[in-house]
Amino acid sequence: MTDFIINNETQLRLGVFLSVLILMMIAEALFPRKARVMTRKRRWTSNLLLIVIDTIFVRLVFPIVAVGVAALAFENGWGLFNLTDWPI
Repeated sequence: MTDFIINNETQLRLGVFLSVLILMMIAEALFPRKARVMTRKRRWTSNLLLIVIDTIFVRLVFPIVAVGVAALAFENGWGLFNLTDWPI
């Protein structure tokens, strides 16, 4: 089971995301909480665009920044691993 999850992580993640998204879209259409100010198409388009931008940011920028900060900490001797005698 664990191998299946690890090997299909991207597809499972996308499937769960799309399932919850469709469920929430249906719930919003059937049970609106307040009167609409913007059209549903405009609101959903902007929200989906935010999801795309966020995904790109998290997948590209965060790893680059993490590696850069780790390299900076290594060069300056910051962090707990620099206080120990453990081999690199």
